[in-house]
Amino acid sequence: MSIEKIIDELHTITLENYSNCNRMGIFSAVYCRTTNAIHQAIIEKRFEDPKRMEELDVHFALRYIDAYKGYLCGKPITQSWFTAFEASKKNDYLLLQHLLVGMNTHIMLDLAVSSAKISPKDAIHSLKNDFMTVNDVLFELINDFQEIVNINAPLLKIFDVVGLNLDEFLIAKGIENARRKAWEFAVQLAYLEGEDFVETVHSIDIEVANNSTKILKTPTVLSPLYWFISKTQKSQIFAIPRLLQGR
Repeated sequence: MSIEKIIDELHTITLENYSNCNRMGIFSAVYCRTTNAIHQAIIEKRFEDPKRMEELDVHFALRYIDAYKGYLCGKPITQSWFTAFEASKKNDYLLLQHLLVGMNTHIMLDLAVSSAKISPKDAIHSLKNDFMTVNDVLFELINDFQEIVNINAPLLKIFDVVGLNLDEFLIAKGIENARRKAWEFAVQLAYLEGEDFVETVHSIDIEVANNSTKILKTPTVLSPLYWFISKTQKSQIFAIPRLLQGR
């Protein structure tokens, strides 16, 4: 499958969820947008090995698409994706939490597995520069995502005005930390085969799922703040078109 077809598939998933008022469209919208950005970066030759990057991006995306379709059909999927998809049923989480839990799962688990599959054994080290270049592409989108989060939860805009930048910090740090950890997992997985590979992926999946649970759990000290933001935020469904197309 080509990266263009992947983008079409992600676009279709997003529109279907938007039409059905399903919050699973929040992550698919962000992912479709970022995949478009990666595709453009490939065209602009920002990667050392564009062909390998496209192969990685397709492999990476198919893990999400397969998990999404499997969840809808009631088939067994990874625990981390199950946690993220189940969270989409609840309206008491912040838009920011839905974004972070999806990114946490897809980056830390799927990206690590795909990287190890595309560049096994010592080849994994030649992937590092392109792997890290993706960070630059993602960070270029953060300000726009931040503004969309602010539109959805105006109270967060107040934090920006007074210089706290809570949403931007959480999104940027979330991506940075997830990708750093994903690289560590990728290097570990690249040298494994057979049952060792499968068992390690399962172990990573559990760790990522536990991390998602922490993202979704409101810290006690911040409970009043999270409650107030959740009560003043707009419908998260309305954010989907903006996340997909930009503000």
